[in-house]
Amino acid sequence: MLTNEIDLSLLSGAQKRLEIAETVVLPPFGGLDFAEPVSVALVIERSAETIMIVGTAQIEAQGVCNRCLGTFAVSSVYDVEESFTTGPDADPFGEGNVVQNDRLDLSDLIRQVVDAALPLVLLCNEDCAGLCATCGKNLNEGTCECGDRTKGDHG
Repeated sequence: MLTNEIDLSLLSGAQKRLEIAETVVLPPFGGLDFAEPVSVALVIERSAETIMIVGTAQIEAQGVCNRCLGTFAVSSVYDVEESFTTGPDADPFGEGNVVQNDRLDLSDLIRQVVDAALPLVLLCNEDCAGLCATCGKNLNEGTCECGDRTKGDHG
């Protein structure tokens, strides 16, 4: 399995800043399928027992609309702004759970950033008409012949 771990022990002594530009492979989640790796550009800085991470993650994915069940492309850039406490008092189940033993799990960090930024309901567009509640026709493609003139059940 491909992992993207960053050794944070490199940020010791005089070296307190690390710039990263790489790709991260993400598994499908949140209704998205990541056919392409996520492009990540980050700056990681360390001071005492705090790790600051800022940058961007650019995704290209396929999603399934919750209204019409059609697939659509998702292309977005997400800002990454995270701060983690390290050291003996760090909570392994807290916000810094992507940092363990001076190792940053970059894949997990990016998955959490993207997951937190996703809307609760994925839509192909805001005006999606959904499916006919009677016959199931995609109402974005025109009206159906079943006689039910109401929009689909958007829930």
